[in-house]
Amino acid sequence: MKASPSINITDNFFDAAASIVSKAILDVNAQKTEGPLLIDHPDTLLLSEEGVIDSLAFAFLIVTVEQYALDDFDKEIVLFDDEVMQMDFDTIGNPFMTIGSLTKFVQSKL
Repeated sequence: MKASPSINITDNFFDAAASIVSKAILDVNAQKTEGPLLIDHPDTLLLSEEGVIDSLAFAFLIVTVEQYALDDFDKEIVLFDDEVMQMDFDTIGNPFMTIGSLTKFVQSKL
């Protein structure tokens, strides 16, 4: 009898989160009329002085990520909950600092 391959659930959720974030980035870039585009790379800064999106584009990104989670995976997630609202966004643990940290945060919500 052949052993069934092991499935790494964590990798599957990370792949799902990466897909959601990537699609949302495409939507944000499609809406931009000026300034640099948002690069889909884990190290791309979102919330910092060097970030390439403004607050309106950031809000659109977050709402779009939440919508894709619902549309693609039938999972309702809320990225700005009470816990997040109490965070210090200038710290290293900020889930919205980079594309990579956002993707990991989305993974934790799926």
